[in-house]
Amino acid sequence: MRQPFDAAVGLALLLAGCAINPDASFVQSSASADNAVIATNVASFLQAELPPAHTTLLIEPAASGDQSLLELLREDLHRQGFAIAEPNSGAVAQPVRLMVTPLNGGFAVRIDYGLSEAASYFGRDARGQLQANAPFVRRETTP
Repeated sequence: MRQPFDAAVGLALLLAGCAINPDASFVQSSASADNAVIATNVASFLQAELPPAHTTLLIEPAASGDQSLLELLREDLHRQGFAIAEPNSGAVAQPVRLMVTPLNGGFAVRIDYGLSEAASYFGRDARGQLQANAPFVRRETTP
């Protein structure tokens, strides 16, 4: 019976991040090893979705708290060939918002970019290491 409660709490936290500032990322604190797993998987997904050499991305900063996951994501995306715009620079860029919320010992991860959003769950293996349990599922949103 605990899993439905955990899922409801995770969803509430994810939605609360949207209520704080709808244009900001929302990242609950996570360990540096977890951050690396999430950043690598998000960067790989965005590379498959968007043309790196022709896309400038703006990684929306978190409204508050730790920015280290977002910094790792910026670095990974830059290594893959994306240009990265700084917030408030005025550059024409594709905004990317990341929402990361603890859920059942892992993390629910959602990416908003353009008119699309994608989500996945990152759970733990038998050794306690974070891993992507499924590929990101993408859907189009309406403006």
